[in-house]
Amino acid sequence: VPSLYEVRYDEPCSPHGYTVPREGKDVPPVVYKRVVEDFGATNPLSQSCVPYAQLVHDRLSIEILRGCARGCRFCQAGMTYRPVRERSADQIVSSVIQGLEKTGYDEVSLTSLSTTDHSCIRDVLGRLNRRLEDTGIRVSIPSQRLDSFGVDMAESVAGEKKGGLTFAPEAGSQRMRDIINKNVTEEDVDRAAKAAFEAGWNRMKLYFMMGLPGERDEDIVAIANLADHVLELGRSVVPKARRGSISVSISVSVFIPKAATPFQWCPQLDYDDVKRRQKLLVTSVRNRAVRVHYHDAETSLIEAALSRAGRDMTPVIIDAWRAGSRFDAWVEHFSLDNWKEAAAKNGIDLNELVHLPYELDWHLPWEHVSPGCSRGFLEREYRRSLEGVTTPDCTRTSCTGCGICPTLHAKNVLVGDRA
Repeated sequence: VPSLYEVRYDEPCSPHGYTVPREGKDVPPVVYKRVVEDFGATNPLSQSCVPYAQLVHDRLSIEILRGCARGCRFCQAGMTYRPVRERSADQIVSSVIQGLEKTGYDEVSLTSLSTTDHSCIRDVLGRLNRRLEDTGIRVSIPSQRLDSFGVDMAESVAGEKKGGLTFAPEAGSQRMRDIINKNVTEEDVDRAAKAAFEAGWNRMKLYFMMGLPGERDEDIVAIANLADHVLELGRSVVPKARRGSISVSISVSVFIPKAATPFQWCPQLDYDDVKRRQKLLVTSVRNRAVRVHYHDAETSLIEAALSRAGRDMTPVIIDAWRAGSRFDAWVEHFSLDNWKEAAAKNGIDLNELVHLPYELDWHLPWEHVSPGCSRGFLEREYRRSLEGVTTPDCTRTSCTGCGICPTLHAKNVLVGDRA
């Protein structure tokens, strides 16, 4: 709120300044998010209208847990929505049944940042399958763990409809997965892929990122090698008659440094280098049955600019809109020139904005609002990434010191032991 807070530049900070209370204003220097401590006490069924038109996500959605403590260092949602709070199996099942009766949907999605991490997910899916048997109603889970347990859970909801299965290794090499704290090994990928192909899936999609801090060309080549390896693994474990139908596709996005994450100080990869690495990826894939998709480098540039700037980006957004920018997530509507002209008009160099490393001792534009993770924890995680040292999930081990629980007076709430 500009009447209560002002932007300052008098201490070490990014070129976009930092925000403090105005003199004489009785407001907190840091505004923390509010958190629902007893997530189970909230109503899982939102009071929403069922539209006549068919939507992209034309189904009932039930949020079965909130928060994720896996600690991927690039992930803003994982840091923002802590602590982890699960609904009980009874509440989930009853909400699904009631919601389907009230809405008439023929599909329900059990949503969260990490649905198969729910401590009672096996019980929940088993009970729903029994209740919905012979109704034609489909249960879907939006995210699978990269292990055989994740495949088991996917199989329990797929039935005979085994189209494609999606996993997110995020990086091709073990070195990079350790840097980003993915806590997934090559053996995990092999076990998950083998289990999926043996269970009847023919298509697999793998999500990766490029431009991650510490990445080298060999890590890009490792993405292609991993995709080729998964394809050959699939062909080796299925009957000969199915081998021709086995396919792997990879989708590679460009790393966007996000506020309130351990990588908030990191720059985005240079635009020309993004294009070069995308070409390297395509030429490194050996098998034609591996399809490669990557995100547009120009839209990624704007995403990074919006992520790293402060209040000074507001007039840029307005001027880009006045110039005709609409629906920029659709490539056919996106105009980089609109954004460049709007930025130049307001004295901002987009390339400098996204490619400048931020120093650890700088004040950052967004630090007057906080999801509760301490700056000390984020700095520690960043330093651990430089050493390739991983940090465990606190829902499966002990506290990792992120600061969320004491700051927000909340805690992880699990309804059972996690697998």
